[in-house]
Amino acid sequence: MYQEDNRMPLGTTIWLVICAILAVVATGIAAWQGKALGWPAFVLLCGIAVVAVLAILIIVLNRTPHHGGDDRSTEDEGELSDVFKNLPVASVIVKNGRPERASHSYLEFARSMGVDGDFDEIPPIDRVFNNTDKSASSAMFRLHHANPVHGEHKETIKILGEDGHYRMFDIGVRALGEGQLWQIEEQFEQDGAVASLLASAPVGLLSVTNSGEVIEMNDVLKGWLGVKNETAPSHLRDIVERPELLLDGPTTSGRIVRGDTRLLTRKGVVIPSVMTAVWKQMDSGETYASLALYGHSGLGAAGAGAKSENTRTKLSSLSEADRADVFAEAPFGVVWLDNPDIGKASILGTNHLVSSMLDGKDLEGRPFRSIFADTKETQALFEHGVDTHDSALDVPLASKRNRPVNIYFSQSDSFGLLAFIIDISARKDLETQLAQSQKMQAIGQLAGGVAHDFNNLLTAIRLNTDELLGRHPIGDPSYPELQRINQTVSRASGLVRKLLAFSRKQTMRAEALDVTDTLSDLGILLKQVLGERVSLDTDHGRGLPRIEADKNQLETVLMNLCVNARDAMLNTGGGTILLRSSLPDADKLIADKIPMDGN
Repeated sequence: MYQEDNRMPLGTTIWLVICAILAVVATGIAAWQGKALGWPAFVLLCGIAVVAVLAILIIVLNRTPHHGGDDRSTEDEGELSDVFKNLPVASVIVKNGRPERASHSYLEFARSMGVDGDFDEIPPIDRVFNNTDKSASSAMFRLHHANPVHGEHKETIKILGEDGHYRMFDIGVRALGEGQLWQIEEQFEQDGAVASLLASAPVGLLSVTNSGEVIEMNDVLKGWLGVKNETAPSHLRDIVERPELLLDGPTTSGRIVRGDTRLLTRKGVVIPSVMTAVWKQMDSGETYASLALYGHSGLGAAGAGAKSENTRTKLSSLSEADRADVFAEAPFGVVWLDNPDIGKASILGTNHLVSSMLDGKDLEGRPFRSIFADTKETQALFEHGVDTHDSALDVPLASKRNRPVNIYFSQSDSFGLLAFIIDISARKDLETQLAQSQKMQAIGQLAGGVAHDFNNLLTAIRLNTDELLGRHPIGDPSYPELQRINQTVSRASGLVRKLLAFSRKQTMRAEALDVTDTLSDLGILLKQVLGERVSLDTDHGRGLPRIEADKNQLETVLMNLCVNARDAMLNTGGGTILLRSSLPDADKLIADKIPMDGN
């Protein structure tokens, strides 16, 4: 067992031995061979022996406690040593990198960290924290290289214990004379209140590192997965599908991730769930994510009973810091109620997510009902209470956007009624988008059916027009009108093809087009559409290359541009529309701010 070390330092011991040997050897030679060596040698040997003896006396006197007036000082030093040894905080004094004195609590702490032995010597700090992870090692490195003269330096580290649970320590270093005083204090949850508070949440909770390694998970999630402590999965990929939804993005502190996933149970059942996570950063700089999984289970048991008289007392027993910490850790809204009758309940406390959902309002002391919008769903919730529901409740909050949320209730004998509020506005947006896409799909199917019927009518018109063109050749007064009818039927057929393409029954067809010919054919129809007050001029470029485009789409775009221009000109009395084709150079494209390939 370690005792305070009052032994003589090694260097002093060596000098003491050397002086003793010199004194003995010089005295012996002077006594036996003094006459033979002569008086000068005899005097020299005697001098060496005297000097050696004096040195021995000086060394011994320096190691011997003084008496008399210094007795009180010695007693005070002994009392201070006893006080240091009995400090409740694990403390150790380090000089020149070696531990000189340690409290009993430090030795007990070293044993709890797995350091074996009877401690004939004080175990160094590095030996105590030898099996810690990267973040803890980085914190220890910073403490070792900190300058205690500038004040106390503190680090908070989190290490995995032998029982599979994480332990958190506050380590402080400060200057003490020529050495350093190290103090280590473990942070415990106050009477298990923090752990019990969220343990009753009817959602799966876990924490993972930025690589996906599981740090902790609650018993609810273990029950859903069908595992026990010793068989719990060690990586997020063994718990949910699509872990990359969380792990492949940035791990910036404060970033919130929401998405749909599926739980992978040990019975082979895959259960759809919703994952909500928030990234956080420890004092060491390492990041981790707190996750909540929900969506496939209903409310926790919430038997209504008489109002718990000590609920408010138990909440107040937690310090403000502890209460803020436990609520802040949850990646969803938490509301603590003082009454199992939610119609009469008041809010005892919330986390910051609830306040942000309600536009930063101060909620403590307000009626629970006041935070929800007055809708049929809200009225049904407060009329029937929590006992009649076995699934999540969709109700809107009384915020600017009437934010939709899911509410879960959990009744605890120790802490009263808890309401867990989960923002589902993103899910509602997805449902709206899905409904809109289904609506567009129905419109597309309708357009496809109408297009087929309309195409049959156009076929009949075209056949009759072709027959009339055969009877009225070029030069006949009716030929131009019949030709325009035929062209209009062709364009109507193009409109049918666009409707079929919209309904995904026909794909767009790109072809090599001559711009000059396309504009010439389109100009005939445009002149009829524009009317008499708006004229059309065409300026064709020379040496233009062919372009790859869908002819119907190109004509539709030009037609819409010209019609819009005509409508604008009619308000000013008319005008002229110019269709010009040319091959611009690079300078022209840059001047018109038209992007080119590679720029």
